[in-house]
Amino acid sequence: MTLSTDYRPRIVDKALKTGDEFAEQLEFLESKGGPALNLTGYAFEGGVTPAAGGAEVAFAFVTDAPNGKVTYSLTEAQTTGLGPGTHRYRLAWVEPGSVKRTLIHGAWLQVP
Repeated sequence: MTLSTDYRPRIVDKALKTGDEFAEQLEFLESKGGPALNLTGYAFEGGVTPAAGGAEVAFAFVTDAPNGKVTYSLTEAQTTGLGPGTHRYRLAWVEPGSVKRTLIHGAWLQVP
């Protein structure tokens, strides 16, 4: 039997209207179709880097660790502050023991 794991981050582009709230929930499983991965001890980090440069606008995270779920979000004020343009975003987890892995990243398009 051959086992393989693909640890490459997924490129997922996002688009939304400037000034709108954003929230998305991810669910992690032990295996495809398997039980939830218990996220106790995991930390999440990431945000949107403005196209014009400057500091990353950090996502807020709400984690339901026993059920393998994490929601990341930005407020209306944060997306207004970013303004229209094609920005970049990233989302990473830090596993227990400080192993950091980028999960998803891509373009963050905001329209007026």
